[in-house]
Amino acid sequence: MTAGDIDPAFNDPEDPLNPGYALWPALGTIRNDMGAYGGAGAGIWTGIETSPDPHGSDIRELLRVFPNPCRDIAFVAFELNASSSVFVSIYDLSGRVISEVINSELEAGIHSVRLETGGLTAGVYFVTMDAGGEICSSRLIVLR
Repeated sequence: MTAGDIDPAFNDPEDPLNPGYALWPALGTIRNDMGAYGGAGAGIWTGIETSPDPHGSDIRELLRVFPNPCRDIAFVAFELNASSSVFVSIYDLSGRVISEVINSELEAGIHSVRLETGGLTAGVYFVTMDAGGEICSSRLIVLR
């Protein structure tokens, strides 16, 4: 059984940029379930929340891609400590840029972006983010 309490008070917080989907670290829709990542207190119970980087990093939370694997749509989520120039791209296994997802100045805070993966063939890709010269990457698996 995977259903949690059906009271909407226990639903995951909604991402204002992607209505109907939960803010990271929750995965998927806002509907409450018994998953380890959902609910308003998810960071407290799972240890996902982190304190700011003592080295002054612009990236507070590493890049998350979900759902993963995906078919036609995935989301990229991350948190910035400070405003920064952000570049997010999708690469294939040979290192070719397949898609530029973000290329803009973003404010500090939590960000989530919808990826349209319907045009990609089945396989493994890398989503890479450069925020203020700091680079992090996450694997993306596309199914058909």
